[in-house]
Amino acid sequence: MTRYLTDISERLEELLDVVHSADDAVLDVYSSNSAIVQTKIDNTPVTQADLASHEILTRGLTRLFPSIPIVSEEGDVTENRKTVKSDCFWLIDPLDGTKEFITRTEHFTICVALIEESSPTFGVVSAPALGYMYYGGPSLGSYKRTESGETIPIRMSPKKLGVVMGSRSAYNEQTRGYIAEHYPSAEIQAVGSQLKLPYIAEGKADAYPRIGSTLHLWDLAAGQAILEGAGGKVRKPDGSRINYHSDSLQVGDFVASS
Repeated sequence: MTRYLTDISERLEELLDVVHSADDAVLDVYSSNSAIVQTKIDNTPVTQADLASHEILTRGLTRLFPSIPIVSEEGDVTENRKTVKSDCFWLIDPLDGTKEFITRTEHFTICVALIEESSPTFGVVSAPALGYMYYGGPSLGSYKRTESGETIPIRMSPKKLGVVMGSRSAYNEQTRGYIAEHYPSAEIQAVGSQLKLPYIAEGKADAYPRIGSTLHLWDLAAGQAILEGAGGKVRKPDGSRINYHSDSLQVGDFVASS
């Protein structure tokens, strides 16, 4: 276990409390049903919930782990590109699934990952509207925490279900073709945000391919940590690993699977 993972283990509840605070801020906006939607320079939507969560997460992580820099979807792009070259950094998506948030599907998440030597070693994916949170990593195992506070270890089922996850808002022709070739008889289930990876981790599906997309590193890292902590893997179609030091901040093609 790395030094940072030891620190996280010792301060886990404090870290999860920071995420819960972000959950509450996001739910306050969601419950008011009055989100103000703006369009960022990359033509993606952002709301006051994204920005409030960003402030809470960055402030809380800096307080708990002052030596670890932060890359956030809502952070400065130039600084993000510098920080991803670090050996260790936080990678956060303050509100993954903003489109799901806006359309009120409940499939939005708050995502936090620790990147060490270009791999996610710890992640949190919280789904506040659904009332549960996932966390864990390859060296720690993975867990689901319910609204009542119950913590349940999760491990994917060795049994193949014939179910493949697909995006609710970006299921493109390249991904459709990949699934038709590699999972020809699979049932496709549409799920929003990073929930797809924890769902595979707890045995609800076999795989989640994403081909020809423009997903960013923060759209994958936390879910990857949890999936790998439950025995799964995330790789590029050629079997290579995701480059979490990418200048583009983008993931490229990948397949998450059991």
